[in-house]
Amino acid sequence: MNRRPVEHRPPRWAERLLGLLLPWQYRDEHLGDLHEGFQRRTEDPRIARAWYRRQVLRSVPAALRLRYQTRKDENHQGTRIMEVILQDLRYGLRSLMKSPSFAIVSTVTLALAIGVNTSVFSLVSVIIFGTSPCRTRRRLPSRGGSTPSWA
Repeated sequence: MNRRPVEHRPPRWAERLLGLLLPWQYRDEHLGDLHEGFQRRTEDPRIARAWYRRQVLRSVPAALRLRYQTRKDENHQGTRIMEVILQDLRYGLRSLMKSPSFAIVSTVTLALAIGVNTSVFSLVSVIIFGTSPCRTRRRLPSRGGSTPSWA
């Protein structure tokens, strides 16, 4: 019977749990410290994994407090929604300026998609509801040369 070798890595669930709970400002530093402590204890992987689990479970209340405090501080600092939106727009424009071909292709694709969506919706609206967006329907050209039945 082949036994799988014990992995010398921290439990994934514990890393993910702290990764989700810790604010982004503290995440890498805290997980890095835990990983270093785990690597120092890898002579016996079971003990190292148990140590890591205990440390993560002890860190959960502090991580929740940090997350709450960080949100509270952000609200009190006067972070305005428009500042965040403008920052995002600037970042997006810088990214598009770095790759103009992508910007052109994505803009043309978006324009075509909006145009097709609008025309299909107008067609379906006329077919289902029988109303035309034009007031004088009799003056609209038709393919058959006669006035359409809905006019």
